[in-house]
Amino acid sequence: MPPELRLPYAPPSVGEARRLLRAELEASGFPAGAVHDASVVVSELLANALRHGRPLLPGYQVQVGWRIGPEAVDIRVTDGGGATQPHIVEARGNALGGRGLAIVRTLCTELAVQRGEDTVTVRARVPAVAAPEERQHGPGQESLHTSGQRFSDR
Repeated sequence: MPPELRLPYAPPSVGEARRLLRAELEASGFPAGAVHDASVVVSELLANALRHGRPLLPGYQVQVGWRIGPEAVDIRVTDGGGATQPHIVEARGNALGGRGLAIVRTLCTELAVQRGEDTVTVRARVPAVAAPEERQHGPGQESLHTSGQRFSDR
């Protein structure tokens, strides 16, 4: 996989990115549970980019990439920014949406947002072991960081 993949700014790109990531993780020997978690994360991040962001120009695209390491996969999704900053909300029980980043936070060991001049990049680190059900981020724990800092390339 190239370091960054540009996909059309359209819903079918979610399935395409999920398929590509899953195939690469399976070929790398990632455990099935971690492959599933990473698939959910890339799907949620891309769906959020399509729903809340703008396309990257030129080309009306969204950018997705990942780096697979022995202990985790780092996933990043970049769009053309939006009216709001990505943030975690506590969705009400009957809400139709609003759970995406909360789901991502539960599956990841790191979650960060980087705002550029005309872009927003959301980065997530999914461990090579599936998230245990008891792993929860309670109130007061900062689990979504917004800054200009990048993940280190390890």
